[in-house]
Amino acid sequence: MNKISLTLVALCAITAAFFAGRWSFSSHLEPLPIATQHVSQSPSHANIAPPAITKSCIQDVMSENHEDSGALEENEKIEQLNAQLLVVKGQLQNAYRKIDEAYALMQEAGLQQPDSFDNSIIHNNLPEPFKSAMLSHEFSIKTFFAKYIRDKRDESWAPYFENQIQDFYTLHELGHHVKLDAVICKTTFCEIRGFDIEVGANNTILEDMQRQSWFNALTSSMTQTAPPSFRELEYINQFHILIQMRDK
Repeated sequence: MNKISLTLVALCAITAAFFAGRWSFSSHLEPLPIATQHVSQSPSHANIAPPAITKSCIQDVMSENHEDSGALEENEKIEQLNAQLLVVKGQLQNAYRKIDEAYALMQEAGLQQPDSFDNSIIHNNLPEPFKSAMLSHEFSIKTFFAKYIRDKRDESWAPYFENQIQDFYTLHELGHHVKLDAVICKTTFCEIRGFDIEVGANNTILEDMQRQSWFNALTSSMTQTAPPSFRELEYINQFHILIQMRDK
């Protein structure tokens, strides 16, 4: 027992001296040498040297801490994006619900029943081929046309605006690619009927006309229909435009 006690005391003294002297850091954090000793055959005399602290060890620890910090930031961003996604999903669900409610109200009001429309309005006020095209359109376009038909004509304004539209088509650089059939204005509505000789010509002219200061439209409806046997005709399609103007 005395030998064991003496050995333990010696080991404690050696360890204290080693940590006090050999484990101190220099100002440049130079690596500390590992104290190596011969290990005797007897286990009671074996000394194990503590690991050296090096720059690479410190850098590895700092790198791991940096990676952990970066991963934490990424997780926070992902959580924020998920929260925003949930908000957007809720907004979409609310919008879909409102659309469904509006559609149900339209059905209750009979706005989805084309058979209830009096097609005689179309027969009595449109020539072919525009008549057949309008009869094939949906209920909302037919009712918009009916509003135009019921609109009274303002002789102090309608002729002036008809001339404005006709002149714009005629003077436009693509005007020769369009053939107008009729331009008729009332008090708050205007109707433009015609044919495209070149693809997209009317669309371009209409877009340019909508940019004019005198063209003060509130809403409009345009339908385009290819003729049944367009190969035998000089035009590519027919267009029918209904424009509701703002208050003058």
